[in-house]
Amino acid sequence: MEVKKVKKEQLDFSSIDRRALPAFMTFLILAAVGLSYFFYLRKSREEKYNDEKISVATSIFPFYDIAKNIVGDNSGVEVNYIIPVGTDPALYEVDESGKEKITNSDLSFFVGVGLDDSLSILAGDSKVDLSAYVGLTEEEEKSESVDLVKVCAGNGGTWLADYHECVNLSEQVCGENLGKYDSCASSCRHEPDAQQCITVCVPLCQFDSDSYESTSKTTNPYYWLSIENSKTIAQVIYKEIAKKKPQYSFQFAQNYENYVQSLDEARTYISEQSKLVDDRRVLVLTDTSDYFLTDYDFEVQTRLGGKDLKDIQKAADKYNSRIYLKDEFYSDENITNYLLESGARTVTIKTIGGEGQELNYIDLMRSNIDSLVSSYGELEEYRFIGRDLVAEFNLKNTNLSILNEKSQVAELELSDLPDSIGTSFENYLWTGPSSFAVETHVNPSYGELYFYEIKTEGLEYIKRYLGADFTLSPSGEKVAYIGQIVHFSDFASQDINFMVNDEILYTKSGDQFLSKAELFSNISWSDESTVQFRDWSNEGELKIIVAE
Repeated sequence: MEVKKVKKEQLDFSSIDRRALPAFMTFLILAAVGLSYFFYLRKSREEKYNDEKISVATSIFPFYDIAKNIVGDNSGVEVNYIIPVGTDPALYEVDESGKEKITNSDLSFFVGVGLDDSLSILAGDSKVDLSAYVGLTEEEEKSESVDLVKVCAGNGGTWLADYHECVNLSEQVCGENLGKYDSCASSCRHEPDAQQCITVCVPLCQFDSDSYESTSKTTNPYYWLSIENSKTIAQVIYKEIAKKKPQYSFQFAQNYENYVQSLDEARTYISEQSKLVDDRRVLVLTDTSDYFLTDYDFEVQTRLGGKDLKDIQKAADKYNSRIYLKDEFYSDENITNYLLESGARTVTIKTIGGEGQELNYIDLMRSNIDSLVSSYGELEEYRFIGRDLVAEFNLKNTNLSILNEKSQVAELELSDLPDSIGTSFENYLWTGPSSFAVETHVNPSYGELYFYEIKTEGLEYIKRYLGADFTLSPSGEKVAYIGQIVHFSDFASQDINFMVNDEILYTKSGDQFLSKAELFSNISWSDESTVQFRDWSNEGELKIIVAE
């Protein structure tokens, strides 16, 4: 097989005028020098930019804390926040220092959704609206009465009260206010029998009345109180800062990944803590906690933002909730004092945190669940968990509700108790899957213990005892207690009886017991037929009694 050799093409300069060759070479040299200089200047500008410190501004402290965790100890990025800690973002008015920080920033991160719009308009091209990247929730519809007379006059129209009409109102405003627009209504439309009528078009908007109810939904702006949303916020902040400082992208990426891991750990902690709460019903005085509550399946029964004391009292009676949530900026002391006096708890869900409160974002979120769980723990005294049912007292401890997972099974009012002289419910005891005993407070020395059976048609009364320190046997069929004594008595002495059901098993005499009976104490059952207690008339001697 014959192999052909291929000759490489050679540049043929023979056709070039040798007189032009020096000029051509000079051109090539100048072009090379120019390109070199161009790339040198470009590199120089990039190095200069990369060496310059960039400024990042955030409107609120939580965004600042997230940004600081991503930037880390990088000296090339300065991070500031505008709204001072301890200031309600919804009421903040920016000062000159804040304006300067925003206008001089290379990047500015804002909440959006109307919360910090007065700040974001100062940012120009540096603005990043973080609400565009997260899932937002709408608050309840709000209704307001719209006065169409004012709408008409305020938009250059003339109101005809007899006909609910506005002359010369624009079609757009007419439509926005639920009116019927006619661009060419007759000037004689209300005078059908007129002998003469000038043919002229009258721009007209017709309404059904002088006003109407307008309903609207507003978007809740406190979305950073969801850790899932804050993971998205962290990602956006990381990417935007990395664009400005690409040479540090790897460092920022590592910081971002470490921070997301910390957020996941905080979310796990909050989730586990929330499981300690069996009753997830809450009433909110401010809507700022909605995202936090939704993440962990708490149920907002009603929202009371902007309501007066009378409305709060109605809600307390209707919903029977002892937990009310508010943010750190809620300041209606009349309402918070009323709830406190009623036995309820107001739990503060912090929204901002910051240096003044010594809380970073993660600590702020952890402290919120800690506060909530702690408050529920304090209220265990009014919720009584049975095998299949739950019993609870209302705020004033004068009403008892028996509930299953879906609905109320039975209800008992203090006034329903036979022959009761009690002033409030004091304690509740399950005596079986569908039976219970409920104790009332009469005075500091004694109370009443009523036994009931839960039936399909309601509650069946069984029996009643008078005394103090009621203690059920293991089966719940027997009750040991101190028999009734005279409270604040002036009598010289009286018999104090230790009893099981209606039987007196032990008696001692005491002198003027001026408070709850303390002659016998530490009552406990060893088994269904053996009960013991301390006799303090004999230096606390342990007494063991057989109760057949």
